[in-house]
Amino acid sequence: MHDPLPATDAPGADGVDAGPPTWGELVLGRYAVASAILCLGVGTHALNWFLVATAVPTAVMEIGGAAHISWATAVYLVFGIVGAALAGDLKTRFGGRAVMVACAAVLIVSTALAAEAPTYPLFLVGRSVQGFVEGVVLALCYVLIADVFPPRAQPQVFSFLAAVWAVATLAGPAMAGVLIEFASWRIAVWVTVVPAAALLVLSARALPGRVGPPSGPWRPPLLRLSLLWLGAMAICVAAVLETVLTASLLAAASIALFVLGLMLDKRSARRLFPARLLHVADAAPAGLWVIGLMMFAETAIPVFAAFTVQVGFGTGALIAGQVASIPALAWSAAAFAVARLTGRASDLCILGGPVLLIAGLALTAVGVGSLSMTPFVIGLIAAGAGFGVSHGFLSQRLMAAAAPGETAVTSGAIPALEGVGSAFGAAAAGLAAAAAGFDGTAAGVPALAWVFVCGALVSLLTLALSVRFVAATRPPA
Repeated sequence: MHDPLPATDAPGADGVDAGPPTWGELVLGRYAVASAILCLGVGTHALNWFLVATAVPTAVMEIGGAAHISWATAVYLVFGIVGAALAGDLKTRFGGRAVMVACAAVLIVSTALAAEAPTYPLFLVGRSVQGFVEGVVLALCYVLIADVFPPRAQPQVFSFLAAVWAVATLAGPAMAGVLIEFASWRIAVWVTVVPAAALLVLSARALPGRVGPPSGPWRPPLLRLSLLWLGAMAICVAAVLETVLTASLLAAASIALFVLGLMLDKRSARRLFPARLLHVADAAPAGLWVIGLMMFAETAIPVFAAFTVQVGFGTGALIAGQVASIPALAWSAAAFAVARLTGRASDLCILGGPVLLIAGLALTAVGVGSLSMTPFVIGLIAAGAGFGVSHGFLSQRLMAAAAPGETAVTSGAIPALEGVGSAFGAAAAGLAAAAAGFDGTAAGVPALAWVFVCGALVSLLTLALSVRFVAATRPPA
Protein backbone atom coordinates (compact mmCIF):
# COMPACT_ATOMS: atom_id res chain seq x y z
CA MET A 1 0.00 0.00 0.00
CA HIS A 2 1.18 3.53 -0.73
CA ASP A 3 2.01 5.89 2.07
CA PRO A 4 -1.11 7.63 3.34
CA LEU A 5 -2.01 10.89 1.69
CA PRO A 6 -0.57 13.95 3.44
CA ALA A 7 -2.78 15.86 5.82
CA THR A 8 -3.55 19.52 5.29
CA ASP A 9 -0.55 21.65 6.17
CA ALA A 10 -0.49 23.52 9.42
CA PRO A 11 0.97 27.01 9.57
CA GLY A 12 4.71 27.25 9.83
CA ALA A 13 6.61 27.84 13.02
CA ASP A 14 6.17 31.53 12.69
CA GLY A 15 2.42 31.15 12.45
CA VAL A 16 2.30 32.14 8.79
CA ASP A 17 1.53 29.73 5.95
CA ALA A 18 4.32 29.12 3.49
CA GLY A 19 3.92 30.41 -0.04
CA PRO A 20 2.18 28.46 -2.77
CA PRO A 21 3.87 25.13 -3.60
CA THR A 22 5.67 24.63 -6.86
CA TRP A 23 3.97 22.79 -9.71
CA GLY A 24 6.57 20.06 -9.33
CA GLU A 25 5.56 19.55 -5.70
CA LEU A 26 1.96 19.04 -6.75
CA VAL A 27 2.73 16.75 -9.69
CA LEU A 28 5.81 14.84 -8.53
CA GLY A 29 6.22 15.63 -4.83
CA ARG A 30 4.27 14.84 -1.70
CA TYR A 31 0.90 15.64 -3.30
CA ALA A 32 1.46 13.59 -6.47
CA VAL A 33 -0.85 10.70 -5.52
CA ALA A 34 -3.64 13.01 -4.39
CA SER A 35 -3.29 15.04 -7.60
CA ALA A 36 -3.48 11.86 -9.67
CA ILE A 37 -6.66 10.72 -7.90
CA LEU A 38 -8.24 14.12 -8.44
CA CYS A 39 -7.32 14.17 -12.12
CA LEU A 40 -8.72 10.66 -12.59
CA GLY A 41 -11.93 11.45 -10.71
CA VAL A 42 -12.64 14.69 -12.54
CA GLY A 43 -11.21 13.35 -15.80
CA THR A 44 -13.51 10.33 -15.77
CA HIS A 45 -16.50 12.59 -15.32
CA ALA A 46 -15.38 15.08 -17.96
CA LEU A 47 -14.45 12.44 -20.52
CA ASN A 48 -17.74 10.64 -19.98
CA TRP A 49 -19.62 13.90 -20.40
CA PHE A 50 -18.03 14.99 -23.67
CA LEU A 51 -17.22 11.63 -25.24
CA VAL A 52 -20.53 9.89 -24.55
CA ALA A 53 -22.50 13.02 -25.47
CA THR A 54 -20.82 12.88 -28.88
CA ALA A 55 -21.72 9.19 -29.26
CA VAL A 56 -25.39 9.54 -28.28
CA PRO A 57 -26.73 10.72 -31.70
CA THR A 58 -25.22 7.67 -33.41
CA ALA A 59 -26.41 5.41 -30.60
CA VAL A 60 -30.06 6.43 -30.87
CA MET A 61 -30.04 5.86 -34.60
CA GLU A 62 -29.11 2.24 -33.90
CA ILE A 63 -31.10 1.39 -30.77
CA GLY A 64 -33.94 3.93 -31.07
CA GLY A 65 -34.90 6.85 -28.88
CA ALA A 66 -34.13 9.74 -31.23
CA ALA A 67 -37.38 11.46 -30.22
CA HIS A 68 -36.13 11.55 -26.61
CA ILE A 69 -32.44 12.08 -27.23
CA SER A 70 -32.24 14.87 -24.63
CA TRP A 71 -33.00 12.40 -21.86
CA ALA A 72 -29.58 10.79 -22.25
CA THR A 73 -28.16 14.03 -20.84
CA ALA A 74 -31.10 14.85 -18.55
CA VAL A 75 -31.03 11.64 -16.51
CA TYR A 76 -27.22 11.79 -16.28
CA LEU A 77 -27.37 15.34 -14.92
CA VAL A 78 -30.26 14.78 -12.51
CA PHE A 79 -28.82 11.66 -10.91
CA GLY A 80 -25.47 13.43 -10.70
CA ILE A 81 -27.07 16.11 -8.52
CA VAL A 82 -28.43 13.44 -6.16
CA GLY A 83 -25.07 11.66 -6.01
CA ALA A 84 -23.19 14.87 -5.23
CA ALA A 85 -25.68 15.71 -2.47
CA LEU A 86 -25.23 12.29 -0.87
CA ALA A 87 -21.43 12.16 -1.13
CA GLY A 88 -20.62 13.83 2.19
CA ASP A 89 -22.97 11.52 4.10
CA LEU A 90 -21.51 8.46 2.37
CA LYS A 91 -17.94 9.49 3.18
CA THR A 92 -18.79 10.10 6.83
CA ARG A 93 -20.48 6.73 7.09
CA PHE A 94 -18.22 4.45 5.05
CA GLY A 95 -14.96 6.36 4.57
CA GLY A 96 -13.49 7.92 1.45
CA ARG A 97 -11.66 4.83 0.22
CA ALA A 98 -14.65 2.49 0.36
CA VAL A 99 -16.97 4.99 -1.32
CA MET A 100 -14.53 5.92 -4.09
CA VAL A 101 -13.66 2.28 -4.84
CA ALA A 102 -17.31 1.23 -4.84
CA CYS A 103 -18.27 4.13 -7.13
CA ALA A 104 -15.46 3.33 -9.56
CA ALA A 105 -16.56 -0.32 -9.67
CA VAL A 106 -20.21 0.60 -10.22
CA LEU A 107 -19.16 3.10 -12.88
CA ILE A 108 -17.38 0.35 -14.80
CA VAL A 109 -20.49 -1.87 -14.65
CA SER A 110 -22.89 0.93 -15.61
CA THR A 111 -20.63 1.98 -18.49
CA ALA A 112 -20.65 -1.60 -19.74
CA LEU A 113 -24.46 -1.59 -19.54
CA ALA A 114 -24.68 1.65 -21.53
CA ALA A 115 -22.14 0.45 -24.08
CA GLU A 116 -23.88 -2.86 -24.72
CA ALA A 117 -27.51 -1.76 -24.24
CA PRO A 118 -29.74 -3.31 -26.92
CA THR A 119 -32.53 -0.75 -26.31
CA TYR A 120 -32.74 2.93 -25.43
CA PRO A 121 -34.43 2.39 -22.02
CA LEU A 122 -31.51 0.18 -20.92
CA PHE A 123 -29.09 2.80 -22.22
CA LEU A 124 -30.86 5.39 -20.05
CA VAL A 125 -30.56 3.08 -17.03
CA GLY A 126 -26.82 2.90 -17.60
CA ARG A 127 -26.59 6.67 -18.00
CA SER A 128 -28.61 7.21 -14.80
CA VAL A 129 -26.28 5.03 -12.74
CA GLN A 130 -23.26 6.67 -14.37
CA GLY A 131 -24.61 10.08 -13.42
CA PHE A 132 -25.22 9.10 -9.80
CA VAL A 133 -21.81 7.55 -9.11
CA GLU A 134 -19.96 10.28 -11.00
CA GLY A 135 -21.83 12.86 -8.92
CA VAL A 136 -20.50 11.11 -5.80
CA VAL A 137 -16.97 10.89 -7.23
CA LEU A 138 -16.88 14.54 -8.25
CA ALA A 139 -18.07 15.68 -4.82
CA LEU A 140 -15.54 13.41 -3.10
CA CYS A 141 -12.82 15.06 -5.16
CA TYR A 142 -13.76 18.42 -3.65
CA VAL A 143 -13.76 16.87 -0.18
CA LEU A 144 -10.33 15.40 -0.89
CA ILE A 145 -9.02 18.84 -1.79
CA ALA A 146 -10.16 20.17 1.59
CA ASP A 147 -8.76 17.15 3.46
CA VAL A 148 -5.35 16.89 1.81
CA PHE A 149 -4.22 20.15 0.23
CA PRO A 150 -3.35 23.23 2.29
CA PRO A 151 -5.25 26.43 1.50
CA ARG A 152 -2.13 27.88 -0.14
CA ALA A 153 -2.17 25.07 -2.74
CA GLN A 154 -5.88 24.86 -3.48
CA PRO A 155 -6.11 27.51 -6.23
CA GLN A 156 -3.40 25.64 -8.15
CA VAL A 157 -5.28 22.37 -7.65
CA PHE A 158 -8.41 23.90 -9.13
CA SER A 159 -6.39 25.11 -12.09
CA PHE A 160 -5.33 21.48 -12.61
CA LEU A 161 -8.98 20.46 -12.68
CA ALA A 162 -9.78 23.23 -15.14
CA ALA A 163 -7.04 21.88 -17.39
CA VAL A 164 -8.56 18.41 -17.17
CA TRP A 165 -11.89 19.82 -18.35
CA ALA A 166 -10.18 21.65 -21.20
CA VAL A 167 -8.42 18.50 -22.38
CA ALA A 168 -11.69 16.55 -22.20
CA THR A 169 -13.47 19.30 -24.12
CA LEU A 170 -11.02 18.95 -27.00
CA ALA A 171 -10.13 15.26 -26.83
CA GLY A 172 -13.52 13.77 -25.96
CA PRO A 173 -15.48 14.70 -29.09
CA ALA A 174 -12.45 14.13 -31.35
CA MET A 175 -11.78 10.68 -29.88
CA ALA A 176 -15.45 9.76 -30.09
CA GLY A 177 -15.61 10.89 -33.71
CA VAL A 178 -12.64 8.73 -34.71
CA LEU A 179 -13.92 5.67 -32.85
CA ILE A 180 -17.43 6.03 -34.24
CA GLU A 181 -16.09 6.49 -37.75
CA PHE A 182 -13.70 3.52 -37.72
CA ALA A 183 -15.24 1.25 -35.06
CA SER A 184 -18.59 1.91 -33.36
CA TRP A 185 -20.26 4.14 -30.82
CA ARG A 186 -20.16 1.23 -28.36
CA ILE A 187 -16.36 1.22 -28.43
CA ALA A 188 -16.40 4.96 -27.79
CA VAL A 189 -18.49 4.45 -24.65
CA TRP A 190 -16.24 1.59 -23.50
CA VAL A 191 -13.22 3.92 -23.53
CA THR A 192 -14.42 5.63 -20.35
CA VAL A 193 -13.83 2.38 -18.45
CA VAL A 194 -10.06 2.96 -18.63
CA PRO A 195 -9.83 6.02 -16.31
CA ALA A 196 -12.50 4.48 -14.04
CA ALA A 197 -10.39 1.34 -13.59
CA ALA A 198 -7.28 3.43 -12.87
CA LEU A 199 -9.27 5.44 -10.31
CA LEU A 200 -10.41 2.22 -8.61
CA VAL A 201 -6.87 0.84 -8.28
CA LEU A 202 -5.25 4.05 -7.09
CA SER A 203 -8.04 4.85 -4.62
CA ALA A 204 -7.87 1.37 -3.12
CA ARG A 205 -4.13 1.74 -2.57
CA ALA A 206 -3.86 5.34 -1.41
CA LEU A 207 -7.07 6.77 0.06
CA PRO A 208 -7.60 6.53 3.83
CA GLY A 209 -10.43 4.41 5.18
CA ARG A 210 -13.13 5.28 7.68
CA VAL A 211 -12.00 6.79 10.96
CA GLY A 212 -13.63 4.94 13.87
CA PRO A 213 -16.60 2.55 13.88
CA PRO A 214 -19.97 3.54 12.38
CA SER A 215 -22.42 5.18 14.77
CA GLY A 216 -25.50 2.98 14.50
CA PRO A 217 -27.35 1.79 11.40
CA TRP A 218 -27.22 3.92 8.28
CA ARG A 219 -30.55 5.43 7.27
CA PRO A 220 -30.33 6.99 3.82
CA PRO A 221 -32.17 10.34 3.58
CA LEU A 222 -34.65 8.96 1.05
CA LEU A 223 -37.31 11.66 1.46
CA ARG A 224 -34.88 14.55 1.00
CA LEU A 225 -33.16 12.85 -1.92
CA SER A 226 -36.53 12.14 -3.52
CA LEU A 227 -37.54 15.78 -3.28
CA LEU A 228 -34.25 16.91 -4.80
CA TRP A 229 -34.60 14.31 -7.56
CA LEU A 230 -38.19 15.24 -8.33
CA GLY A 231 -37.30 18.93 -8.40
CA ALA A 232 -34.41 18.33 -10.78
CA MET A 233 -36.46 16.01 -13.02
CA ALA A 234 -39.29 18.53 -13.16
CA ILE A 235 -36.98 21.26 -14.40
CA CYS A 236 -35.59 18.90 -17.06
CA VAL A 237 -39.13 18.09 -18.23
CA ALA A 238 -39.95 21.80 -18.27
CA ALA A 239 -36.99 22.39 -20.57
CA VAL A 240 -38.49 20.20 -23.32
CA LEU A 241 -42.13 21.29 -23.10
CA GLU A 242 -43.43 23.33 -26.01
CA THR A 243 -46.00 25.35 -24.03
CA VAL A 244 -44.31 28.21 -22.21
CA LEU A 245 -47.05 28.54 -19.57
CA THR A 246 -47.02 24.83 -18.69
CA ALA A 247 -43.24 24.77 -18.64
CA SER A 248 -43.14 27.84 -16.38
CA LEU A 249 -45.58 26.27 -13.91
CA LEU A 250 -43.55 23.08 -13.85
CA ALA A 251 -40.36 25.08 -13.33
CA ALA A 252 -41.99 26.86 -10.37
CA ALA A 253 -43.03 23.49 -8.94
CA SER A 254 -39.48 22.17 -9.31
CA ILE A 255 -38.12 25.16 -7.37
CA ALA A 256 -40.70 24.55 -4.62
CA LEU A 257 -39.72 20.88 -4.37
CA PHE A 258 -36.04 21.76 -4.22
CA VAL A 259 -36.54 24.40 -1.50
CA LEU A 260 -38.72 21.97 0.50
CA GLY A 261 -35.93 19.41 0.31
CA LEU A 262 -33.44 21.99 1.60
CA MET A 263 -35.76 22.97 4.47
CA LEU A 264 -36.16 19.35 5.55
CA ASP A 265 -32.40 18.85 5.25
CA LYS A 266 -31.77 21.82 7.54
CA ARG A 267 -33.72 20.10 10.33
CA SER A 268 -31.86 16.80 9.95
CA ALA A 269 -29.05 15.73 12.26
CA ARG A 270 -27.14 14.36 9.25
CA ARG A 271 -27.39 17.01 6.58
CA LEU A 272 -26.67 16.79 2.87
CA PHE A 273 -26.07 20.54 2.58
CA PRO A 274 -24.81 23.24 4.97
CA ALA A 275 -27.49 24.02 7.55
CA ARG A 276 -27.79 27.70 6.58
CA LEU A 277 -27.62 27.26 2.81
CA LEU A 278 -30.63 29.54 2.28
CA HIS A 279 -29.12 32.29 4.49
CA VAL A 280 -27.13 34.22 1.89
CA ALA A 281 -26.04 36.79 4.47
CA ASP A 282 -23.61 34.15 5.80
CA ALA A 283 -20.25 33.75 4.09
CA ALA A 284 -20.36 30.10 3.00
CA PRO A 285 -23.97 30.17 1.69
CA ALA A 286 -23.23 33.38 -0.23
CA GLY A 287 -20.22 31.76 -1.88
CA LEU A 288 -22.13 28.59 -2.76
CA TRP A 289 -24.90 30.60 -4.41
CA VAL A 290 -22.31 32.63 -6.34
CA ILE A 291 -21.06 29.37 -7.86
CA GLY A 292 -24.57 28.03 -8.49
CA LEU A 293 -25.88 31.24 -10.02
CA MET A 294 -22.82 31.70 -12.21
CA MET A 295 -23.45 28.22 -13.63
CA PHE A 296 -27.13 29.12 -14.03
CA ALA A 297 -26.31 32.32 -15.91
CA GLU A 298 -23.80 30.82 -18.34
CA THR A 299 -25.71 27.65 -19.23
CA ALA A 300 -27.13 29.41 -22.30
CA ILE A 301 -23.63 29.07 -23.80
CA PRO A 302 -23.39 25.25 -23.83
CA VAL A 303 -27.08 25.01 -24.76
CA PHE A 304 -27.07 27.41 -27.73
CA ALA A 305 -23.47 28.30 -28.70
CA ALA A 306 -22.82 25.43 -31.11
CA PHE A 307 -26.29 25.79 -32.66
CA THR A 308 -25.76 29.53 -33.13
CA VAL A 309 -22.42 29.07 -34.87
CA GLN A 310 -23.54 26.22 -37.11
CA VAL A 311 -27.02 27.45 -38.04
CA GLY A 312 -26.84 31.20 -37.48
CA PHE A 313 -23.33 31.80 -38.79
CA GLY A 314 -23.53 29.00 -41.36
CA THR A 315 -20.38 27.07 -40.43
CA GLY A 316 -19.77 23.33 -40.40
CA ALA A 317 -20.25 21.11 -37.34
CA LEU A 318 -16.48 20.88 -36.73
CA ILE A 319 -16.05 24.66 -36.57
CA ALA A 320 -19.14 24.99 -34.39
CA GLY A 321 -17.75 22.46 -31.92
CA GLN A 322 -14.40 24.22 -31.77
CA VAL A 323 -16.00 27.61 -31.14
CA ALA A 324 -18.25 26.11 -28.45
CA SER A 325 -15.15 24.79 -26.65
CA ILE A 326 -13.66 28.30 -26.30
CA PRO A 327 -15.11 28.96 -22.79
CA ALA A 328 -13.50 25.79 -21.41
CA LEU A 329 -10.14 26.73 -22.87
CA ALA A 330 -10.43 30.28 -21.54
CA TRP A 331 -11.37 28.88 -18.12
CA SER A 332 -8.21 26.75 -18.02
CA ALA A 333 -5.90 29.49 -19.28
CA ALA A 334 -7.25 32.01 -16.77
CA ALA A 335 -7.07 29.51 -13.91
CA PHE A 336 -3.39 28.82 -14.61
CA ALA A 337 -2.65 32.53 -14.93
CA VAL A 338 -3.95 33.37 -11.45
CA ALA A 339 -3.24 30.10 -9.63
CA ARG A 340 -0.30 31.40 -7.58
CA LEU A 341 -1.83 34.72 -6.55
CA THR A 342 -2.36 35.20 -2.83
CA GLY A 343 -3.76 37.68 -0.33
CA ARG A 344 -5.79 40.63 -1.54
CA ALA A 345 -5.21 39.74 -5.19
CA SER A 346 -7.61 36.84 -4.69
CA ASP A 347 -10.31 39.39 -3.75
CA LEU A 348 -10.02 40.95 -7.18
CA CYS A 349 -10.18 37.53 -8.82
CA ILE A 350 -13.38 36.58 -7.00
CA LEU A 351 -15.01 39.89 -7.86
CA GLY A 352 -13.62 39.79 -11.38
CA GLY A 353 -15.35 36.49 -12.15
CA PRO A 354 -18.91 37.86 -12.20
CA VAL A 355 -17.72 41.07 -13.91
CA LEU A 356 -16.15 39.08 -16.75
CA LEU A 357 -19.23 36.86 -16.95
CA ILE A 358 -21.52 39.88 -17.23
CA ALA A 359 -19.35 41.40 -19.95
CA GLY A 360 -18.99 38.07 -21.73
CA LEU A 361 -22.72 37.34 -21.83
CA ALA A 362 -23.46 40.91 -22.96
CA LEU A 363 -20.94 40.65 -25.82
CA THR A 364 -22.30 37.23 -26.74
CA ALA A 365 -25.78 38.74 -26.93
CA VAL A 366 -24.46 41.46 -29.25
CA GLY A 367 -22.82 38.85 -31.46
CA VAL A 368 -25.94 36.70 -31.64
CA GLY A 369 -28.29 39.62 -32.24
CA SER A 370 -26.15 41.05 -35.03
CA LEU A 371 -24.85 37.68 -36.30
CA SER A 372 -21.31 38.97 -35.85
CA MET A 373 -18.63 36.41 -35.00
CA THR A 374 -16.11 38.82 -33.43
CA PRO A 375 -18.13 40.00 -30.38
CA PHE A 376 -19.55 36.49 -30.06
CA VAL A 377 -16.10 34.89 -29.71
CA ILE A 378 -14.78 37.66 -27.44
CA GLY A 379 -17.84 37.15 -25.25
CA LEU A 380 -17.17 33.40 -25.00
CA ILE A 381 -13.57 34.08 -23.99
CA ALA A 382 -14.61 36.59 -21.31
CA ALA A 383 -17.29 34.28 -19.89
CA GLY A 384 -14.90 31.33 -19.63
CA ALA A 385 -12.17 33.51 -18.13
CA GLY A 386 -14.65 34.72 -15.52
CA PHE A 387 -14.93 31.19 -14.15
CA GLY A 388 -11.21 30.61 -14.48
CA VAL A 389 -10.10 33.60 -12.42
CA SER A 390 -12.66 33.12 -9.64
CA HIS A 391 -13.60 29.47 -9.24
CA GLY A 392 -10.48 28.25 -7.47
CA PHE A 393 -10.38 31.09 -4.95
CA LEU A 394 -14.13 30.85 -4.37
CA SER A 395 -13.88 27.12 -3.65
CA GLN A 396 -10.82 27.54 -1.44
CA ARG A 397 -12.48 30.19 0.73
CA LEU A 398 -15.74 28.25 0.84
CA MET A 399 -13.97 25.31 2.43
CA ALA A 400 -12.25 27.60 4.92
CA ALA A 401 -15.51 29.44 5.72
CA ALA A 402 -17.51 26.28 6.40
CA ALA A 403 -19.25 26.12 9.76
CA PRO A 404 -17.63 23.86 12.37
CA GLY A 405 -18.19 20.23 11.45
CA GLU A 406 -19.48 21.08 7.94
CA THR A 407 -16.27 21.10 5.89
CA ALA A 408 -17.10 17.85 4.08
CA VAL A 409 -20.73 18.86 3.52
CA THR A 410 -19.73 22.29 2.23
CA SER A 411 -17.08 20.82 -0.08
CA GLY A 412 -19.57 18.32 -1.47
CA ALA A 413 -22.15 21.06 -1.95
CA ILE A 414 -19.93 22.85 -4.51
CA PRO A 415 -20.48 20.34 -7.37
CA ALA A 416 -24.06 19.80 -6.21
CA LEU A 417 -24.87 23.51 -6.57
CA GLU A 418 -23.03 23.57 -9.90
CA GLY A 419 -25.26 20.75 -11.12
CA VAL A 420 -28.40 22.41 -9.82
CA GLY A 421 -27.39 25.68 -11.47
CA SER A 422 -26.77 23.94 -14.78
CA ALA A 423 -30.07 22.03 -14.69
CA PHE A 424 -32.17 25.06 -13.79
CA GLY A 425 -30.16 27.24 -16.16
CA ALA A 426 -30.79 24.91 -19.10
CA ALA A 427 -34.52 24.99 -18.43
CA ALA A 428 -34.54 28.76 -17.99
CA ALA A 429 -32.57 29.20 -21.22
CA GLY A 430 -35.15 27.11 -23.08
CA LEU A 431 -38.04 29.06 -21.61
CA ALA A 432 -36.38 32.41 -22.37
CA ALA A 433 -35.69 31.32 -25.94
CA ALA A 434 -39.31 30.29 -26.47
CA ALA A 435 -40.58 33.54 -24.96
CA ALA A 436 -38.23 35.51 -27.25
CA GLY A 437 -39.68 33.83 -30.33
CA PHE A 438 -36.91 31.38 -31.15
CA ASP A 439 -38.30 28.76 -33.55
CA GLY A 440 -35.30 26.52 -34.13
CA THR A 441 -34.46 28.01 -37.55
CA ALA A 442 -31.66 30.22 -38.80
CA ALA A 443 -34.07 33.15 -39.00
CA GLY A 444 -34.85 32.75 -35.31
CA VAL A 445 -31.23 32.77 -34.11
CA PRO A 446 -31.07 36.56 -33.41
CA ALA A 447 -33.90 36.08 -30.89
CA LEU A 448 -31.46 34.06 -28.77
CA ALA A 449 -29.71 37.33 -27.89
CA TRP A 450 -32.36 37.83 -25.19
CA VAL A 451 -31.35 34.54 -23.57
CA PHE A 452 -27.81 35.83 -23.08
CA VAL A 453 -29.13 39.20 -21.88
CA CYS A 454 -31.11 37.37 -19.18
CA GLY A 455 -27.94 35.53 -18.19
CA ALA A 456 -26.08 38.81 -17.85
CA LEU A 457 -28.83 40.18 -15.60
CA VAL A 458 -28.63 37.11 -13.36
CA SER A 459 -24.87 37.63 -13.21
CA LEU A 460 -25.48 41.02 -11.59
CA LEU A 461 -26.88 39.12 -8.60
CA THR A 462 -23.74 36.98 -8.45
CA LEU A 463 -21.66 40.15 -8.35
CA ALA A 464 -23.64 41.45 -5.37
CA LEU A 465 -23.23 38.13 -3.55
CA SER A 466 -19.51 38.10 -4.41
CA VAL A 467 -19.06 41.48 -2.73
CA ARG A 468 -20.70 40.07 0.40
CA PHE A 469 -18.61 36.90 0.27
CA VAL A 470 -15.30 38.75 -0.20
CA ALA A 471 -16.05 41.11 2.66
CA ALA A 472 -16.79 38.18 4.99
CA THR A 473 -13.77 36.07 3.99
CA ARG A 474 -11.09 38.65 3.13
CA PRO A 475 -7.62 37.33 4.03
CA PRO A 476 -5.12 39.43 5.99
CA ALA A 477 -2.99 41.80 3.96
